[in-house]
Amino acid sequence: MTIHNEPIGGLGRTGFIIAAFREMEALREEPLFSDPYAQYFLNDDMRAAALKIAEEVPASQGMVRFRTLYIDRMLQEHLERGFQQVLILGSGLDSRSIRFKQDGVKFYEVDQKTVIKFKKERLAQAGIPFDSICAGMNYFEGNAAEALIKMGFNPTLKTFVIWEGNTPYSTAEQNKSVLAHLNKTITGEVKVTFDYITPAVVTRTTGVHQLTRAAEIFEQNGSKWITGYHNAHELIAELPRYKVFGDQATSRLDPASLAPEEKEAMDHYYVGTAGCLSQ
Repeated sequence: MTIHNEPIGGLGRTGFIIAAFREMEALREEPLFSDPYAQYFLNDDMRAAALKIAEEVPASQGMVRFRTLYIDRMLQEHLERGFQQVLILGSGLDSRSIRFKQDGVKFYEVDQKTVIKFKKERLAQAGIPFDSICAGMNYFEGNAAEALIKMGFNPTLKTFVIWEGNTPYSTAEQNKSVLAHLNKTITGEVKVTFDYITPAVVTRTTGVHQLTRAAEIFEQNGSKWITGYHNAHELIAELPRYKVFGDQATSRLDPASLAPEEKEAMDHYYVGTAGCLSQ
């Protein structure tokens, strides 16, 4: 199932599918979260495409729903613990800087210039204040830390990093370099929350039809899953300062709400948190 209309504003299709999944959460009797801002990024074609995917492969929507729930919980917990900075890598159409806005906390976002531009324009058209400090760049290629520090990012403050929906699409070396860069740059307490798939999802050997079909659909739309991990410890293996604070399959977050095959699929999709105290 390929979405045939052109990406909006030069952005990839997958980001809009995910935003549409978040918007659709409001239609549920017992929503896991609320994202009233996703609507401002979407058109009817993207909504229709996301609905078709959700109907064919419910687990694809479930993966987004439960990772959003987990990351929202972790962010709220760390804000209550006094974290003063939030850094969102590959932020896409994320709205947490609006949904979790509070005095004394700065949000920083890194993504391609076209993404940042589109996001700012759409929110401005809707009259929604957007206070994130944004660095428009590919965080694998540019020196994001240097750019952010020039914009006011303080590497000595308690920092919560959101790295959502990125690890499956990048190589293991790229993922390692991201964490190594954070380890080198942020000298204050840091926690990084992320999601990942298992290696069997990448090789399409899970035996779970929904996962295999989801991988095919996302690849058709330009977002191939190429990297998986057996556990969160593999992701931080070369960072001795870092430790894992959370690592669980998304199927465990609310198992009673999942259909059997949806649960089987989400047994292979994990969320985690790792980090360290100040150096």
